[in-house]
Amino acid sequence: MESQGGVPIPLLIVDAHVHIHDCYDLPGFLQAAFSNFLRAAREAGRGGSHIPVLLLAEGRKQRAFQRISDEMKRGTDRIAEDESGIYRAFPTEEPESIRIERPDGAFLVLISGRQIVTAERLEVLALSAVSGIPDGLSLEEAVAAVEKAGAIP
Repeated sequence: MESQGGVPIPLLIVDAHVHIHDCYDLPGFLQAAFSNFLRAAREAGRGGSHIPVLLLAEGRKQRAFQRISDEMKRGTDRIAEDESGIYRAFPTEEPESIRIERPDGAFLVLISGRQIVTAERLEVLALSAVSGIPDGLSLEEAVAAVEKAGAIP
């Protein structure tokens, strides 16, 4: 295990193409994400020493990140609940990310993102995008719009 000054450096595990569809059971989705990240960390020999990150690739009609952000703005951090307890969401220093905590204190980072369908019917991901970029742009226009928005194409 890597360490710096005797302190273990957590393994960063990233799922870089995530959709949270409206039909998904949010607690079930979150529990599956936490389980998958823990399994990946264990397979890498890191056990619980990891930081899980979900990079959203939301389509034109998907707004999971915005819904969670809106809940936080209304003053609630409770975004989901199941038999194990309440999942809570907390703002980070960036408007493009949210910290989601499981009832036992484990957390993951949710980062906004947009999936743009170009005129050529290709998909461009705009990682860490919080504003809307329309579908139907040419590939070059879509990449330029993502960069102009300060996101990562």
